[in-house]
Amino acid sequence: MKILMVSETMPAPQLGGLAKHAITQANTLIEQGHDVTLLGRASVDYESCRAEMGFKGRFLGALPDDKGWKEQSWGYFNPWRRPRWAYQVAQAILEHAAGHDVVHYHGNLPLVAAFIPRDINFVQTRHDQGSECLVHVRYRSSGLCTDVDPSACAACAGPHPNAVQRWVSSRSVQIYRHLSARALERHKTIYVSEAIRSNGRRVLPAAAFERSWVVHNFVDQQRLSRDTEGVTPPVGPGRPRDVLIASRLDDAKGVGPFLEHWQRLRPADARLRIVGDGPLRAAMEARYGGPAVEFLGHQPYAITLRMTAASHAAVIPSLCEEACSTTILEALYLGVPCYALARGGNPELSRYERWPGQLQLFESGEALVQGLVRYLETPPPNNERNHPEARVSSDVRAALPMVLEIYGR
Repeated sequence: MKILMVSETMPAPQLGGLAKHAITQANTLIEQGHDVTLLGRASVDYESCRAEMGFKGRFLGALPDDKGWKEQSWGYFNPWRRPRWAYQVAQAILEHAAGHDVVHYHGNLPLVAAFIPRDINFVQTRHDQGSECLVHVRYRSSGLCTDVDPSACAACAGPHPNAVQRWVSSRSVQIYRHLSARALERHKTIYVSEAIRSNGRRVLPAAAFERSWVVHNFVDQQRLSRDTEGVTPPVGPGRPRDVLIASRLDDAKGVGPFLEHWQRLRPADARLRIVGDGPLRAAMEARYGGPAVEFLGHQPYAITLRMTAASHAAVIPSLCEEACSTTILEALYLGVPCYALARGGNPELSRYERWPGQLQLFESGEALVQGLVRYLETPPPNNERNHPEARVSSDVRAALPMVLEIYGR
């Protein structure tokens, strides 16, 4: 099969979970004999990102960038910004779609499908809540957003919207959701969790979901085993019990609130290691950094995997509703206990546990830290990692038959 994989999130010097998912899928399809071309941004030098990308096929740089439209300066969402960008991305796709059996879009613009003719075999994977939310995460500074009224969305465009700004933002959301519904109805859609599909159902018509399926995120278990061979957590008197957070450092990911509770409650022999970067890193490092809390910045994927395997526990402290955390799937496969909040797609991932209770879910950040501290204060068993494989596989090779079936429908 000849496949055109598309994402405006690549190439990039630091890959997020969406991009890693798409690359894992593309490389495994190539491994299985399919012809995969990756269509990405034209403005970023692919060669400078090649090592981070790790893509084994042909890359084409042709997708346009979003111009921004100064929404934060104006204090409202522009009604034309996202439809125009989606149209431009769709035109770039159509210029390269000929000769391919399927076009698979992994990106942040569900509207793209509205501008792709019905006779094109087009599939998109929705990795976030962008089907109905203009900022994709349904999270604002005050916490989770469950408001479905378009007028409420103005608060995410500016802190104190006036009547005009509120009206324009509301109109922008209405246009966006209308086009999103048309796009999802027109072409096939894969959601990475039932949670984000269910959230979309709150505001979009039922017809938008008639050609949709849930296929969870996946990992390349062969690569995980290869990259972490021989790595185990340190044990013995005087050895720290390591906790790992691999996350972007922003408000929605919840690392700051986690650190507030951790600072009060952490065991004396525990060491927290934080892999990742973001707008809040400098402030967090200045306040919490030290021998017991290490900020390591962005790390190559293989190193992050080895650090995960060497940890006694992995924490995913996101306050937003994670769609389907690849970080959780990696830790579960590597036999690492996971601590996260019981929201978004997290509860769905318990099926990938290697033993009951490997994924610990909590209703609040403070309860999460308390549960983690109780675990760390318990002497680790000698056979902590000697558990059988999960009853349900999270490997990409187990998920691909379903994806290929969707391609063929």
